[in-house]
Amino acid sequence: MTTNELKELIRENINEMLSGTEVEMLKKLDDLKSELSDCLKKIENHNDPIGECEQRVGEINKEVTDMLHDPSVSDDYKRVINSDNKLEGLLGKVDQLMKHGSSSVLKETWEEAISSGDLEEAVLTEKAPPGMEPWVKANKERFIKQYGQKKGLGVVYATAWKMFYKNKKSK
Repeated sequence: MTTNELKELIRENINEMLSGTEVEMLKKLDDLKSELSDCLKKIENHNDPIGECEQRVGEINKEVTDMLHDPSVSDDYKRVINSDNKLEGLLGKVDQLMKHGSSSVLKETWEEAISSGDLEEAVLTEKAPPGMEPWVKANKERFIKQYGQKKGLGVVYATAWKMFYKNKKSK
């Protein structure tokens, strides 16, 4: 059985358990995650010159928040939304984007990021670069053990940002 066949089988079983409205909501949630992911990639790669994607991610964020507060949405569906790790990560990026703007930390080069001063704030407030949160979590203890509590946190986040820009440069 292929991965796609397994996914389809799981979806069919879930669909049987849920009402038609909830099935539509799950499909909508998948579509929102996909659109959100695409828009965030465009923003991160500076391919959103007129701000269309930036506006859309704000709209999607509001849509998901509205679903969570809508009394007509079932608790089961709200649990699905709240336990979706991919959605949580994407909305975290949206939150960072809304607080700091798309260009505040993500610069074209490492040198630009350093000279802007925004990178220092990201390190001090323990903000990982896009896609680097798993690496930070996996290495945080090692850096704390090596450098101590306060300095270790700064070093792990600074290292993550440096790696992010090194990988960005090689692409």
